[in-house]
Amino acid sequence: MMHGWGFYGGWFWGAMILRWVILAAIVAGVVWWLTGRKRPESDAMATLKRRLAAGEISEEEYTRLRELLK
Repeated sequence: MMHGWGFYGGWFWGAMILRWVILAAIVAGVVWWLTGRKRPESDAMATLKRRLAAGEISEEEYTRLRELLK
């Protein structure tokens, strides 16, 4: 006996749509995670870049300090 929308009374279609929505959310989450969430730059790194730009430190000093901050 068929009820509602026919095949399984519409529950089949609702369940299928729900599965696709969940799958799309999982795929979107994985893509977001793989593309790399940018970490906020630390205050120390920002200060280091500012000092290099102002000429207060050399490129060698900048490179050395940047490695220490990582």
